[in-house]
Amino acid sequence: MNTAECNAYAKINLSLDITGRREDGYHTVDMVMQSVSLCDRVRVTLNDTGEVILKCSKPHIPCDGRNTAYKAAQYYFDATGVPFGADIYIEKHIPDQAGMGGGSADAAAVLKLLNHLCAEAGEEPLNTAELLYLGLRIGADVPFCILNGTYRCLGIGEQLLPLAEIPKCYLVVVKPDVGVNTPEAYRACDNVPD
Repeated sequence: MNTAECNAYAKINLSLDITGRREDGYHTVDMVMQSVSLCDRVRVTLNDTGEVILKCSKPHIPCDGRNTAYKAAQYYFDATGVPFGADIYIEKHIPDQAGMGGGSADAAAVLKLLNHLCAEAGEEPLNTAELLYLGLRIGADVPFCILNGTYRCLGIGEQLLPLAEIPKCYLVVVKPDVGVNTPEAYRACDNVPD
């Protein structure tokens, strides 16, 4: 069956203000996010088994329902009802637990690739708003990673206001061996005294 691949671009937060916390536990934010050239490479092949099979170049990355790319494929097939499954391969370059949106970028890439491949196979593709909605169900950064660029992000990150592109520049990102997952980082902020 058909195969397609694309880059899944990392992001950085140029600013991040936590503005509150919702009853469902999500934090509200006011931040500026920027796509950067560091990226994973994602390849998707449609299959006719109806199953999602995920493989990754990094053995410590889960390849089951805990992975956002896996969830993206499941949500896409559930939402569209197309009669396919997918073989997904992720070549990881974005460091995990670095706040650079690697999992969100991979999920966004899977949604875009599935939409493209299913359209090529004669199925009705989802429009951008529908892809963004699916992305938000997976994670707050996924809609940004679908669009890429420079955005002010409000709410839980789902309200995306385009900003002028920043001038071309070089960034140095230092990622030590330790990592902090996003929920832990927000919990730590909750425990800082006012």
